[in-house]
Amino acid sequence: MKFTDRINNTITQKILAFLKANWQCVGMLVAIFVNIAYMHYVAAPREYVGKWIIPIEMMLFDTFVLVAIVGLISLLRLKIAYIVSFSISLLWSFINVVYFRCFEQYMPVSAFMETSNLAGTWWIEYVVGSVRTTDIVYLVGIIFFVFCLKQTTRKTMNWKVYLALPVLIIACHFATYTIKNKSISGYFPNNYGAGFISGYDFDMERQVLYAGIFRSHVYCNICKLSKNSSYSDKEKEEMRQLMSGLVEKNKTRNVYENSIVGKNVVIIIVESYLSASSDLKIGEYEITPNLNALKHTDGVYFNGNMRQNIAKGESSDGQFIAMTGLLPLKNDLTVVKILKNKIPAFPAIMRDSCGYSTHITVPTRPTFWHQQDVNKVYGIDSLYSVVTGNNFTTDEEIMRFSYEKEKQMQEPYLHIILTASMHGGYDVLRKGVPNFGISFPDNYSQQYKNYLNTCHYTDSVLGEYFQKKKDDDTFENTVFVIMADHEAHKQYLNIDDSIANDYKLPLYIVNAAVTPDTNCVTSDINQTDIFPTLLDLIGSDSEWRGLGHSVFDKEHYVLEISPETEALSEYIIREDAFRKLAITKEP
Repeated sequence: MKFTDRINNTITQKILAFLKANWQCVGMLVAIFVNIAYMHYVAAPREYVGKWIIPIEMMLFDTFVLVAIVGLISLLRLKIAYIVSFSISLLWSFINVVYFRCFEQYMPVSAFMETSNLAGTWWIEYVVGSVRTTDIVYLVGIIFFVFCLKQTTRKTMNWKVYLALPVLIIACHFATYTIKNKSISGYFPNNYGAGFISGYDFDMERQVLYAGIFRSHVYCNICKLSKNSSYSDKEKEEMRQLMSGLVEKNKTRNVYENSIVGKNVVIIIVESYLSASSDLKIGEYEITPNLNALKHTDGVYFNGNMRQNIAKGESSDGQFIAMTGLLPLKNDLTVVKILKNKIPAFPAIMRDSCGYSTHITVPTRPTFWHQQDVNKVYGIDSLYSVVTGNNFTTDEEIMRFSYEKEKQMQEPYLHIILTASMHGGYDVLRKGVPNFGISFPDNYSQQYKNYLNTCHYTDSVLGEYFQKKKDDDTFENTVFVIMADHEAHKQYLNIDDSIANDYKLPLYIVNAAVTPDTNCVTSDINQTDIFPTLLDLIGSDSEWRGLGHSVFDKEHYVLEISPETEALSEYIIREDAFRKLAITKEP
């Protein structure tokens, strides 16, 4: 027998002997690994899932680093170390899987701090609705882990094995990375959430998959917390130049002449509202007859081709974009980061320059996604929280409340209303939403049928509200802006993109005296265009006009959002730049 063969046989025998003697620990490690792997299998971006070589390596890395850290903390007490490690991996995996099925993304670290959102019982419905048949992996993993644990007689870890395995895995990982990239210098990602142009293409979804949990979340967040700023002086100057260029460009815009100042303004932000429901008729039923009637009225602007620009914050991002004209942070929850910022938001401009009282009505507790605090940043003085028990308020309740509350508001007023009944998922109709018995086509999924049924419900509620405003002669003196916070998520609807009009959103502006000769954009627009459009409606000459373009200035309209614009928005938010840059001239 050759010498190399003898060596190989010896190594193989030792490995087999080790596995035989420590199969219980290896089994528990496998159970921890499977928790992490299943999380990535469910939540990883679809375009990356097929490339498993590096991700498997990082899953092993995360598994051993987790066990190593917990093992040290537990002073190498074997059962405690494995029980805690398995529990952490199971909880982290399950939370991310549920979060993905609600929001189509890994859960950002900043969201883990928002435990106040779990007040009440509303979230139980979402957790239950997120469970899939494949989640039996968790149950099998728990049973297998408990079996291995009960077979374990060792009380403490073998420190040699405990150190050798993680060191071997980490060494192999470093070697693989160095060979692949011909350098080790970029191993630790240092631009997690950075906003400068050179790093804006950082993709948290890809980073969590390919860099692993400890590199993408733990290490990078420690780095962020240890720095006052992510930007060099050169990058800050680059941002200032971009801002100056934006201000100069806005000076060439066409001025919209039909100011609405003096009229009351009601902005209704409808949850998960797709323009595909507009003008849709199923048998004798129009899905949105009341909104359709508004759309075809003289003086109304309607565009059913609005692209969403939200990021990690979903509904709070939709609200943020409309109020500020900025893009939300790409890799963090924006609403958490702006609570102490200065922002020349639309409500503040309405209040300070036009003399409006400013109000918002929300269907949640005031602490939900920091509504109470963030609306102060926006310049909203009065917040009304309409909560039914421990759950979201129905659209019927919130619109009836809003109508009665508007009677008490000092005129002219700005009133923002958030709805909730159309929030996903759509496996069953939500409590308070009646079944209208609409005979939908067979090629519609049950989820899409329930969604359209809910659209019909919300439309009927809005119709009742508008009729009351007409009956008391306040309708004509009120400008209504109706928009969606974001799309209804694809995985909730289970339909072809073509049926949902590629998930585009609607925008209605009612009673703003829009005439046929108004130079309006009727093609695709962005959510970022809402803010400058609102400024045009009130004739504001604010230097800050957002990152989008007014729909009333077709001549200068540009649809695409450049990487420089995205990076500038990130910089403004992270650096609280409105406090430092002279670009907030009062209108």
